[in-house]
Amino acid sequence: MHFSIFKRNPQDLTYSFEHIAFKEFLVADFLKSISSDKLADLIFYPDSNKLINSWYNIVLLFLEITQDEPNKFQSIIDVLLKHNTHIIVEALPNFLTKSNRIEIFKQIYNDYKSKGLYIDFLEFRKSLMSFANYQETILFLTEQLNSDTSVANHYNALVLSEFVNYDRLSNKENVKDILKNFLSDKLAVSGLQNYLFIPFQNEVFANKKDIEEIGRIIEGCRQPKILNAYIQLLLKLENVDKYADWIFSIEKYIHDYRDNNGVYHFIYRTDLYDIFDKFEKTEDIIKSLEILASEIYQFGRDKEKTIHIKGKLLLKLEVRFLKTGNKSIVEGVLKAFEKEEFSLYKHDKSELETATLYKGFFKETNLTEKILNDEFMVWENQASNNKINYNRELLIPLLNTEDIFIDKMKSFDKNDIRGYYLMKTYLPLDEPLRVKLLAAVEQYFTFQRHKLTNWDVENQKDFDLVLNYEEFKKK
Repeated sequence: MHFSIFKRNPQDLTYSFEHIAFKEFLVADFLKSISSDKLADLIFYPDSNKLINSWYNIVLLFLEITQDEPNKFQSIIDVLLKHNTHIIVEALPNFLTKSNRIEIFKQIYNDYKSKGLYIDFLEFRKSLMSFANYQETILFLTEQLNSDTSVANHYNALVLSEFVNYDRLSNKENVKDILKNFLSDKLAVSGLQNYLFIPFQNEVFANKKDIEEIGRIIEGCRQPKILNAYIQLLLKLENVDKYADWIFSIEKYIHDYRDNNGVYHFIYRTDLYDIFDKFEKTEDIIKSLEILASEIYQFGRDKEKTIHIKGKLLLKLEVRFLKTGNKSIVEGVLKAFEKEEFSLYKHDKSELETATLYKGFFKETNLTEKILNDEFMVWENQASNNKINYNRELLIPLLNTEDIFIDKMKSFDKNDIRGYYLMKTYLPLDEPLRVKLLAAVEQYFTFQRHKLTNWDVENQKDFDLVLNYEEFKKK
């Protein structure tokens, strides 16, 4: 029995009479004498499927003391199934036998099946499988998958399969094959595409053999949720560079979409970003950085995650460059920088954080001065074969330091008009330093500059002239 009418004192090991438990036992015993209809009236709130709190222990007691009386036992099961299927499962009464658990599991499942209902509540799925996670119930679920029934029935079998205990099976590979075959057969069924991968979230599939077999099944698939779900499986492997070419070929298909029923689905690419973070080959890291640099609109929804992964990729490339001096790394980082969506005017927080990551890479690799000199040469020798890459327009302001800026400014003649405007283009992003160096530029270049028209003042003068605004104010 799961209860006692005596209460044990843990200090002196004495027992005392527990009045409440005894009363509950007497009431539970009394319930054996009444009909199931009256039982429902007693234990549930009027016109409701909610069990009255004070009856909770009594109902469990009634289940326990009637196990050996099939008719009475089934009567309370029927009442609970009719009104609230969750009560028995969530209570997890340890006194129920295996056969009773299996039978109750099937009754609950078939109740959903007969009504065409979906077992949507995640916690209830877990509880239901924990309640009766036996070979018999697992094989019962595979039978549902093999049956030609409704989408709702297939859905319920799929979502419960996520919590299957494969150690309970005498032939676990057979069940795994059934799930893989179901995936292959139903890949094009739009009503199931969002749920086909749920069983594969079970840790039993977290191995190279199963993941590669599943990969071959979905090789030509372009459905966003399925691709995203497979990326989640790949994350469970240590070495993912082997799959880099495939990942780069399908990443553009992982995006928001509208299904055939007009329902809009949001797809987050954060699992894809985590895959990028797992790459070890230099060329894969560079390619990943380029893709992240191109993330805009809904692709770049999770900016914080994007920036975080960019930082990790740049750090990997920094370490490798310092170790090998591989010039392709610098070329790759510059190419990624060109793909960033930097504003030419006001930069938001995420843009500044991203720009700072690139700045850190060039600083730590001691490339700041070289990169700046290369960019200076392009901007100052446009007559040659050098063509300005305006996608790098932010590079000089980002990397420029006070010393380099002053030296560059002094390389121009004080009357060089073009030099004056170039130096204004070269002004650093950092606002305090920018203001300071702008003043230095204005002071250094001595040629006669045209006085700029303050159009706010001019427009006000026109306004006053037309409406005689000053006279109006006096009155």
